[in-house]
Amino acid sequence: MTKDFREILNLIANVTSERRGIRPRYTSYHVVKALNTLIFHQPIGRIKLSEEIGLGEASIRTMIRRFREMNIIEVDPVAGITLTDKGVKLWSTWINNVIVCKISIDYIIGNVPHACIIVKNGENIARKLGIIKIRDMIVRRGAEGALIILVDDKGAYIPSPTGEKHYDHKLTEDIRKCLCKYGDLILISWSISKRNAEKALIEALIDILREYFQC
Repeated sequence: MTKDFREILNLIANVTSERRGIRPRYTSYHVVKALNTLIFHQPIGRIKLSEEIGLGEASIRTMIRRFREMNIIEVDPVAGITLTDKGVKLWSTWINNVIVCKISIDYIIGNVPHACIIVKNGENIARKLGIIKIRDMIVRRGAEGALIILVDDKGAYIPSPTGEKHYDHKLTEDIRKCLCKYGDLILISWSISKRNAEKALIEALIDILREYFQC
């Protein structure tokens, strides 16, 4: 998985990189959204893809061109855009290890828009970077707040800086529905809108993975 994730992170960095002094008007969030859309809904037309991820025509053209340069997609004038075998292989690794899920945490943070991602076997990431640093990275990306949850054989718990484990039975019931397992890392962010919460969470996750894999 390490090799594939490094390749994924390099792909995202390449597609979002500055060229000739100009940086694209999209971010790692839009790249992830585009690839998620493609793997589940291909073939798809350029206009429809643009609508799905919320990008203008110039930006989507730039992204598509860069995907093609890296042999991630193929474009058929009639059928639309599809992932290449390389694109499917890489992004299958992502969706099998980074899972968007719905967990009810209103009783913890109140009725605010939030987003949740499960990072399979992500416990080592939390151990290496630390809970506080991960939370701060999510907030720096625009979230109003973040919650870090880990899973062990007793259930879901909210770790503390002192090493204590605060188990939450309701969270444990919810995460079992999302097929969470021992060693999984759950990241939750909240913001003024669900889209903002999701954007902050995905962009922060890319930062977190880059630091963890030292990309």
